[in-house]
Amino acid sequence: MNSQNISYNEKIDHLRFFAALMVLMFHTEWLTPQRLTSWIPVFHDGHAGVQLFMVISGFILTLIVHEREINIPGFYRNRILRIYPLFIFVVSLGYFLSVEHQASKGLEYLLALLPISNMYRNSYGAFGGTLWSVAVELQFYLLFPFLITAIQRYGEKFGYLLIAMMLVLRAAVFVHTGSAHNFSYFTIFGAMDSFVMGIIAARFHLRNRFELNVWTPIAILAIINVIIAILFTGNFFHVDYANGAPFSNSRIWIVWPTIAAALFALLTVTYLKSNHRLPFSPVIAAFGKWSYSSYVWHWMIIVAVMRLVGSYGLHPYFVGAFLVLPLTIAWSAMSYYLIERPFLDKRMRYIDR
Repeated sequence: MNSQNISYNEKIDHLRFFAALMVLMFHTEWLTPQRLTSWIPVFHDGHAGVQLFMVISGFILTLIVHEREINIPGFYRNRILRIYPLFIFVVSLGYFLSVEHQASKGLEYLLALLPISNMYRNSYGAFGGTLWSVAVELQFYLLFPFLITAIQRYGEKFGYLLIAMMLVLRAAVFVHTGSAHNFSYFTIFGAMDSFVMGIIAARFHLRNRFELNVWTPIAILAIINVIIAILFTGNFFHVDYANGAPFSNSRIWIVWPTIAAALFALLTVTYLKSNHRLPFSPVIAAFGKWSYSSYVWHWMIIVAVMRLVGSYGLHPYFVGAFLVLPLTIAWSAMSYYLIERPFLDKRMRYIDR
């Protein structure tokens, strides 16, 4: 995505598109009457795409502010202009569609817009079930100027120690409650690993000038698929909504945020260092530019598609790739230009030159 604070790199938008695609394919399969075995692990368990988004957030913000002074009010202003217009639009749409008109709905709507709304897991209206991660992202934005200052002053060891602290906290929650799933996936205490690893990966990327061949990121992606396939076997690791088990009691949830953060940071660096340019690169980058809209709207589109074709027994990957994805891209492009871009154009520089 173009910014006044950094030169454009289309490969970052490729990664954004891939993260959005992971989540889209996962939710398409999840809403399909007959779920699949793990054909493509990064799609079958594509909820991990949220963690890739968070790694990218830490990465790109670090590229922007590296060795520069941050105008903190300007930074916050840009982040609000980036996130809130579409966020408010979708949450408002969902709540105004509600047939209930109690005063409690108005209070729930206002609470959904707060940057701590993931704490009480609001429904975010009819179509906003995935928007809890936007609240976590907002929490990271609040912390970022202070977090990057600490890492620049004390080095990467500060980031590694922070990740170690999150690991200990998740272990303590597991001992106390018997499950770390909710704490690790839906809160900043699990997401912090991804954000910090993105920061560390960006600093490594900036310090080291080298090129890799195209097979390196492909090999990393293959390794990620293998690790996910092993860890997410059956219902041992991941949530099993279909059978009434909304949270996992696996101990692996203690360490999964750290593992995922390291894997996706490695994928990000190796892909940006690769000397290969994808066919139709500008087109894929455009899809990535619209990835926030895609993430926000894809649930509504999946629900609509499944109501039309769900009874036909189509393969989830076919439904996702040939029905949900094209419709999501088309709608997201319109959403970007009508809702996001007018506010994005009002962003300002928040770093010195």
